[in-house]
Amino acid sequence: MSVYIGKSPQSFLDAMHAADIPHCFVPNMTRRQRQIQIRYAKESLTQIESDLKHQIEQVKKHRDAELNVVPYERLLKLMQNASGAIANLESRLEAGKMLPRGVKVPEYIFGSIELNVWYFGSEADRKRFELMEQLKVRLEGLLAERGPLREEMQAVRTELDVVKKDLQRQQKAYQRRRRWQYALTVMLIYVMVIAAMFVVAAMTSGLLQMAAIGLGVGLLLLLIPLLFVWRKDIRKREAKLKDTQQQAKEVARKGRILQSRYTPLNEMCEEVHYQYTDLRKSFK
Repeated sequence: MSVYIGKSPQSFLDAMHAADIPHCFVPNMTRRQRQIQIRYAKESLTQIESDLKHQIEQVKKHRDAELNVVPYERLLKLMQNASGAIANLESRLEAGKMLPRGVKVPEYIFGSIELNVWYFGSEADRKRFELMEQLKVRLEGLLAERGPLREEMQAVRTELDVVKKDLQRQQKAYQRRRRWQYALTVMLIYVMVIAAMFVVAAMTSGLLQMAAIGLGVGLLLLLIPLLFVWRKDIRKREAKLKDTQQQAKEVARKGRILQSRYTPLNEMCEEVHYQYTDLRKSFK
């Protein structure tokens, strides 16, 4: 809602209505009646214009004067046009010519200092503009609510992408490690190393032979524990995989909840934006 400095623009327009300017152009009037009406209208306009110019001077002294002064300047132009129309009426009457077209004073002046738009119009026009401003306030509120929700949804999508990639990596590693072919390949390499130790022992003597035999026996004794370590690693990877799967489900569930809140809110934003834009286009 616009806040005015001093008198509101509508108060000056109401004063113009009180001057009854259109009555000066009514055909069925005596010469005397028209002269009285014209004199009254001119005196009223002179006073209103003086008050309006004073108002403009006061407004220009304040901050944001460029925006605040717009409706008063539009009213001043309207009054000057009305004064010009009355002067034209007087000149035509003195010349014995036909009455010119009458002057129509708009019912209301309405607009917004924030939007820097001002219009003359009827009661219906004014109500439409008020509805437009209400829609604007509502739209701003909806957008303010939608913004953080959209950011939160984007963060959840990013988190879900990271979790899914980590899950895929873990699944591939788990599937590769849990195959017996993997274990047999490792054991085969291990046995080949042990066999190589005994071959070295057979081909050498002394301390080198003893060291090769000792290393071969040691590796042989570690073969069974190695199988237990492999099985333990599989169970550990399986547990971690389940945890990651559960994490992905939780993040996805959170995303669905956010989406269920975002979708109707976004649809409402679009509907209100459409209504607001449609009303804005009707004011030119």
